[in-house]
Amino acid sequence: MGGAGTAGSAGAGGGNSDGSSVTDSGSGETRESGAADASDGDATPPRSIRVTATKALHQHTFKPSQADPEVNPAATFSDGNEVALIDPRAPTIVGKLVVTLGGSGSTAGYVGGVGNFVAARGFHVFAVTYYTEYNIVRNDAAFYGDARLEVFEGVDHTEKYEFATVHIAKPDSIEVRVAKGLKYLHGLYPDEDWAYYLNADGSVRWSDVVVAGMSHGASASARIAMVRSLAGAVALSGPRDNSCGTDPACATGTVATWFSEVPKTPLDRFYAMTGVQDAQHPEHLFAMQKIGYVGQVVDVDTSTFPYDATRRLKTTSGGHEDFCGVAKYQDACNHMFNVPAENRAGVR
Repeated sequence: MGGAGTAGSAGAGGGNSDGSSVTDSGSGETRESGAADASDGDATPPRSIRVTATKALHQHTFKPSQADPEVNPAATFSDGNEVALIDPRAPTIVGKLVVTLGGSGSTAGYVGGVGNFVAARGFHVFAVTYYTEYNIVRNDAAFYGDARLEVFEGVDHTEKYEFATVHIAKPDSIEVRVAKGLKYLHGLYPDEDWAYYLNADGSVRWSDVVVAGMSHGASASARIAMVRSLAGAVALSGPRDNSCGTDPACATGTVATWFSEVPKTPLDRFYAMTGVQDAQHPEHLFAMQKIGYVGQVVDVDTSTFPYDATRRLKTTSGGHEDFCGVAKYQDACNHMFNVPAENRAGVR
């Protein structure tokens, strides 16, 4: 039955990135909220987080149509399962929601190694089902960003393109599906406090959300960070949205115009990790450079945490993967998600 919770074992890794108010579910200790920063759109949470659920992994699976009656399974692109996780066994409840985005062709919410990693480190996790089947047209630099923005907002940004096949209704957008999913989860599991991430009007308080994407979802995470002030944007095997190949100057390739936008999320909250064995690796490096990710590229195989505080990570031994489900990348994932020191080992 949709929405039913099932207990299981957690995986590894997660993160905390600002001074918003959070409460340790074991001690009841509350940390003070930082003031809202009008320059980047951060919002101070209206209250402390209140997680009183039992000390176990709580995992819930449901369909978008269960959370939102406006989703028509017969007409929508996908009514595949969405997944939510929280594990109060972590020493601290971080007070950050990680929204995970899967790769191209995914028809259900992507948990993967990354979702299990952050759940085990005190984060709420929501694996949203979103539209991944459209073609990112390689010969039109502007379409990259418009298509991704339409998938996020459910607003038609692509009608001006004759070749466009992306037409996303509001109920099928990432933004609305996350909001409706959080409300649905809170109604069923109030002791897990999913509503903490919602504003009074039912919209998502994005400044307490980390968007983490794998592959196709990696570019989507950075695109969303351009238009919303996020707690963090983590690109795993990405971002890409260019056809530069191995040419670092990209003399003949197509480059997404959205790379040059002024981001609503501060650039020091953009993180990315790429594997040298991935055929897309040079294009990932190009995208990080063009967007302006902070720091130099650091190899996690030969360096140690905290990697000179860079936001650009690579691994010479890795390929096209989400990294956080692999033990040797635990420190790298703790770094990208700003995991509190007491949570870095994960649930034991």
